[in-house]
Amino acid sequence: MKSTILGLLTGLLLISCLSEETAPPDLAEQKTELESDSFLPMSIGNYWWVNDENYIEITDTLRIDGDLFFEVYSLVGGDLFDTLYMRIDEANVLVERYLNSNSIYTHAKFDIELGEQFYTLSDQSINDYEVTLVTISVDEKTFEYKDVYHPNLAGSTFSRTFKKGLGWVDNWNEVKIGDQVIKF
Repeated sequence: MKSTILGLLTGLLLISCLSEETAPPDLAEQKTELESDSFLPMSIGNYWWVNDENYIEITDTLRIDGDLFFEVYSLVGGDLFDTLYMRIDEANVLVERYLNSNSIYTHAKFDIELGEQFYTLSDQSINDYEVTLVTISVDEKTFEYKDVYHPNLAGSTFSRTFKKGLGWVDNWNEVKIGDQVIKF
């Protein structure tokens, strides 16, 4: 039985490897059809890189309560790391799920209008930020995150910009989306 399953999987792998290769797209078409409209293209192997001590990479997938999440590994300063489980849901909302709880952290809502707001957790905890879409263009959206419940940081803000087809906007030296590596 095991050899039959192994044979089927090997056959499928060989068939997929024999598919006809096409020429790589030009720079204007750096994204795959599925990723081109995404403000955060999610595929295993995509990365956003400053240097070997500062980067974000999508390393794996897993299902949590039936939903497909991408494992997002980040390294900051060479010694501070984190693993997040993220997805863009059917409503075009970027969410993070924690493995040890049912909490869902909302990072961005890509279909809201300029000035609209939402909360990251909607639980009034110190990690629950008020988020406002503050700038919008055809290919970029910037969200402002305001700390409202932290006793020492209430009122402080930071912003995060997402670019269609590229994801997080930051001081990256290199970004890999699908098969394309973009150097800045």
